[in-house]
Amino acid sequence: VAALGEFGDESTGQVIQADDSAEIRGPRPLNKPVEPVNLGAWQTGVRLVHLVRTQWPRLSVALGGGLFKECGIIGLGVTSALLASRVATAAEPGILVLLVIVIALAMALFSWLESFVSHDMAYLLLADMRMALYRKLDPLSPAYLLGRRSGDLASMITSDVELVESFFAHAIAPLIVAVLVPGAVSYTHLTL
Repeated sequence: VAALGEFGDESTGQVIQADDSAEIRGPRPLNKPVEPVNLGAWQTGVRLVHLVRTQWPRLSVALGGGLFKECGIIGLGVTSALLASRVATAAEPGILVLLVIVIALAMALFSWLESFVSHDMAYLLLADMRMALYRKLDPLSPAYLLGRRSGDLASMITSDVELVESFFAHAIAPLIVAVLVPGAVSYTHLTL
C-alpha cells in the first residue's frame, strides 16, 4: 500500500510522491532501498477500503453470502434445539430433520459463495494494485531505478502487494457481517 503513495528519504527527510503528476525532488542515494511511508493501522485500513470502491458489486455478493451463512448458523442452532426437545419428549420430529439438513446445505453453499467471490475480488484488486504500481514506476525509470536493488523492487511488486490479499479476501466482508448480525439480533431482541 505504501508503494502506491509516498516514498520517504530518511537521510534528507524529503518525500518522493509516486503518483502520475509527481516530481522527484531532491537527491536520493542510489544504493538506498525504497522506504515505505509509515502509516497507522487506521490510515492503512482507510486506504484499503478506498481501493475496494471499484468492486462494490462483488463485495455486495460476498456480504450477502456471509449474512445468509450467519443467519443459517442461527437458524440451524434454533432448529437443532427444537429437534432435540422433540426427541427428548418422544414427540414426532416432523419436518425438523429435513429442515436441519436443508439449512446445513444452504450454509455450506453460502460459505462457499462468500469465499469464492471475496477471493475473486481480492485477486482482481491485487492485479489493479500491481498495474498501478507499474504505471507509477515506469515513468521514473531508468534514472530512479538505476542502482536500486532489484530484489527490493520485486518484493514490493509481488509480496508486499500480496500481503493485502488477506484484508480483501478474509477481512472486509466478515468484519461487516460481524457488525451487522449481532446488531440485527440485538434489534430483534429489543423489539420483541
